[in-house]
Order: sequence, then C-alpha cells, then structure tokens
Amino acid sequence: MGMSLPVAEFVSFWANCALLGALILGVAATYAVVVSGSAKERHWAEGAEKLRLQVAQAQLALEQYRSGRTITDAQGGIVEQILRAGPKGPVIIKPNFLSAEPTRLANALSAIFNAAGYDNVGDGYLEGVISTNKPGLFVAIRDASDRPPQLDSIAAAFKAAGIPFTAHAETYVPDTKSGVILVGERP
Repeated sequence: MGMSLPVAEFVSFWANCALLGALILGVAATYAVVVSGSAKERHWAEGAEKLRLQVAQAQLALEQYRSGRTITDAQGGIVEQILRAGPKGPVIIKPNFLSAEPTRLANALSAIFNAAGYDNVGDGYLEGVISTNKPGLFVAIRDASDRPPQLDSIAAAFKAAGIPFTAHAETYVPDTKSGVILVGERP
C-alpha cells in the first residue's frame, strides 16, 4: 500500500519546508553562536586585562612594601629646600634598630638634613629610649611651650613633602633646643 500522489506531495512539501526551516534555523543558530562567542571572548579579554592590571598593581605594592618606605627625589628636594631656608638646631634621628627598613629611612632623612645645612644630625643618646617599637615617624620635643626654632621648619617640610608623622612632647628629648625624629616600623 503506497501513498497517493496528493498525500505524497503534501508530505514532500512539508518535509522540504521543515528541512528548509531547519537549515535556516541552523544558519541563524550558527551566526548567534559566532557573534555571542566573539562577545564573550571580548569580555573575557577585557576581564583578563583588568586582572593583569590588578596583578601588576599588587606586585608593585608588594615590591614597595618589601623595599620599605622611601623618600623620593621630589620629596627630598622639598624637605631640603624648606629646611635650608629655616632655622637650624640639633636634631637626633633614631631608627628602630631591630629592622633594616627604619634604618634606611633614618639614613635618608639624615642625608637630607645634612644637605640642608644641619650640622648636628644623627643618632644620639635618649634617656630611657633605645628604639621605638611603635610604627610610624615621630617628631618629638622636650616641652611644647618651649619649642625649638627648627621644629616648625621640620614639620612644614614633612607636611609639604607628604611625609606622614606624629608630633608630640616627650621627656626623653635631651633639652629644649633639640628635636628628635624617631623612625619606627612602617605603619
């Protein structure tokens, strides 16, 4: 028993239509896959670039942390210029001797003070103080009501150069003419 001609033509017509529709749908689906794949790759590339940038920034931050605090040439120039113009007086720069990082920063500060014309700069005896275990940079004087003349220049120089510090009066400062800079660990 076979199909009649009208049934065969009907089935053939709709089978061809279904085949043509499937072909068109396949082409459209292929196009959609290619376009969406390109868009995903572009987004992934942008994401990968952002991640590469974040990794580079993290590596730079780690390297800066490992190398310790530094005073840039620009900061050193600002500090030196302000100190050179201001009054001079004795300054004791005392690093936390338990770590190399504060010592490097203290040495850099001593070099800047010497270049600015300070004669009596360096580590010195502070009664009861061997080193500081506090993190940060501290500028200390003996008596807040009898400030040494160089203190204002030092504070202005550090502020202008963006060097963070804390100022306070301490009894370990040897006299009212001296300023003490304690260099602790990095904050």
